[in-house]
Order: sequence, then C-alpha cells, then structure tokens
Amino acid sequence: MSNNWIIVSRFLQDEANEDGTPSMGYYTRIDKDNGVYHEIYDPRQATVFHNKARAEQWIKDNCIYAKNMKLEQREPHIKLFEQFLEGGMIRRTFDMATTIPHNYEYDPEKHTWMDVLEWTWMNLLNPDAIPFEVYKTWPKIYSLDELTFIWDFTSSHDIRVYSKKYYNVELVFPKGETNYKQFKLELDYMMVNFDLTPNDDGTLPFKVFDRFLCEGGNSVTLVKHPDGKWSVEGRYCLKLAPTTLKKCFDYLVRERYYG
Repeated sequence: MSNNWIIVSRFLQDEANEDGTPSMGYYTRIDKDNGVYHEIYDPRQATVFHNKARAEQWIKDNCIYAKNMKLEQREPHIKLFEQFLEGGMIRRTFDMATTIPHNYEYDPEKHTWMDVLEWTWMNLLNPDAIPFEVYKTWPKIYSLDELTFIWDFTSSHDIRVYSKKYYNVELVFPKGETNYKQFKLELDYMMVNFDLTPNDDGTLPFKVFDRFLCEGGNSVTLVKHPDGKWSVEGRYCLKLAPTTLKKCFDYLVRERYYG
C-alpha cells in the first residue's frame, strides 16, 4: 500500500459500493496562502499526505466537519473518478414510465382496498417513478373505510448506512375504538403481505399516530419482539414492558388514541 493519502468527505453517503470498492465523495484541497481548504470533486487535485498520523492531526486541528472526513488511498478514487468521467458523469437514473408496474390510475370500480395497499407499497419502494397526475388519483390508506387501525406505510434511512432503508407500518387508534379482533386482523394482514423491515436486533417497530402528533418528541412505537412478546416504547423511555399484544392494544387505545 502506498502512502498517498487524501481526505474524503461523505455526507449521508455509504463508504463503499456494493462491490466493496470505495464510494466517491468530496475531496480536500488545502490553500495555505489564503488560509482555507476547498471541497472539490476531482481527487486528482486533492492535497496528498504521505504521513497518515500528520494528516489525521491536520483534520483534527483545521476541520469543523472532521467527523465526516476519512483518510483513504488516492489511487482507487482516481480510478473511480476517471470511470465517472468516461460514463458521462451520470447524476441520477430514472425508470422509463412505460416500464413502471404501478404507473396506472386508480379506478374505484375496479380496485379494492387491498389494491390500494399494494399500489401504495410499490410506490413507497419507488416513489419518484410515476407522474403526479397518476399519484393523486390514489386514495390515502387512512381514508379507507375497510381499515380502522392502519394509518400509512413509513420509510426511513439507516443513519449509519444511508442506502439501507426501513419500511414499516404506522398505526392509529381512533378514539373510542376498542375492537381488538379487527386490530389483530389488520396487523396480521400487513405483516404477512408486506416485507416490513425489522431492526438489527430482530424487533419489528410500528409507529403510532396519536393525538399528541409527536409533539416535543412525545411519540410511541408498538414493538414486536423475536420471542413473540410486544411492548410500547417512547422516544426516551419504555412505556410498557414486553407483554401480550392485547395488553399493548389496551394501553394504546386508552393512552394513545387519536381524534
């Protein structure tokens, strides 16, 4: 390994591609004369360090975004950048509308509530694929008369690996609604028919849309545990220790209703 180190900055980017090669980032070029450093696109023009320890100290002393900076070998990034240039410097890639499976309008005479769920799920996985004119024809999940406790699908990024996303379901407990049998039917349907994303520890979270509207971080999540138990967790503390789903349901309809 050579001693040609450059500083690579990444913000909400993965450090490596799927094939294990480093991902492109932004590169640092030091301008001592003007007392600044530049964030540039071209690694060929980045400042090269030949001593890693000194480079790490320079980052610590001079960079306010040091936590996003990493020392990496120069050569792989030059190769990546040259491939980027040869490929036309692709910014983003979109599916053609004619190849998108959910690019069709909602028809109330044809589509059922199950079709609405399936279409919404497909759109969650590929949200930029269809025209707005198509999107606006589809009803929201929370407006479906057939569902009482399902509010919507949710998606979020992993803060450690930005390309990894979590897909889950958000629940709602309408004020005065205590039909546990219906709740379990709806919850089971979502878990069986959609590939919801568990946490690294195997738990499966379901956010709750309640009367507090997450005010001041006052939100709760229903959590399924690998051993079959369920709990209710707040943003900062445990609300209900692992127990049965029925006890969690009773707590949520009493304390976390909406309406």
